[in-house]
Amino acid sequence: MKPTFIILPATSPTDATYGITPTQVEGGIQAETFQVRFDQEVWYNAQYRALTYEQIARRKITGRKILVGFSKSGLGAINLCLDHPGEFAAALIFDSPLSLWLQPPWNTTVFYDQVHWEQDLPVLNLERIREMLGLTRLIHIGGRNFSDQHDAFAAALGEHPSACSYFKEPEMVHHWSSGWLEKYAHEAL
Repeated sequence: MKPTFIILPATSPTDATYGITPTQVEGGIQAETFQVRFDQEVWYNAQYRALTYEQIARRKITGRKILVGFSKSGLGAINLCLDHPGEFAAALIFDSPLSLWLQPPWNTTVFYDQVHWEQDLPVLNLERIREMLGLTRLIHIGGRNFSDQHDAFAAALGEHPSACSYFKEPEMVHHWSSGWLEKYAHEAL
């Protein structure tokens, strides 16, 4: 049974600033792909994580599920793993604000206030993430925009040799098509 890469969008469907959300994983990976869809840009607060999970559950995926998150959807992928322990075999995250303590100004106010932002911030949920790593593999890649965020998260999380991998790619642009997915998808398998 092939694994399924579940790709979480990072922008509205009409915004191609950071590329188009992929519909498949390239690079010779033998896997299915499922793209979560929303009509507008979302941040993955509890409400939108529940809506995301509903879409995944309706798909009735039978093989291993691997979440793919880029930028804001990277936060969503980690928090979905925390919300549903053991449901996802892995989370593959690229260039995400994993340790950005102050709520960012990038259209977040509809979805978060500072208190709820901090509740969902990975660097402030390290114990829960360490527990999660017993069930779910985490692969995170720091790209050009949030490399320092990934550095801080990795340092705070500490060593987890078999369950967590961190790759530094500070020259890799903040874009769906910068090559990160093709290069690191095999890490989640």
